[in-house]
Amino acid sequence: MWRSWPTKGQEKAAHPHMDFYIWDPEWGPAFIKTNAYAPWPIWIYLNGHEWAKAQCDKAGIAYESLDNGFRSCAEPKKLQRICDRLG
Repeated sequence: MWRSWPTKGQEKAAHPHMDFYIWDPEWGPAFIKTNAYAPWPIWIYLNGHEWAKAQCDKAGIAYESLDNGFRSCAEPKKLQRICDRLG
């Protein structure tokens, strides 16, 4: 899905910013952000915590999630090994 909005402080600007939200099986939720003016910059936002959660789901490791992290994990050593792989 996508959305378009004016940048804060530039509400009267003629060009909007756009976000495209995606879900990836390896990374979980992510989004692509772009502008409608030259040089047409594009940013891709991936979240390492969401990646680690997706890897825990695939490995069957139980955890309690926070918005941007983990509250608890049934197998913290395995979670640490998963997190170490990302770096």
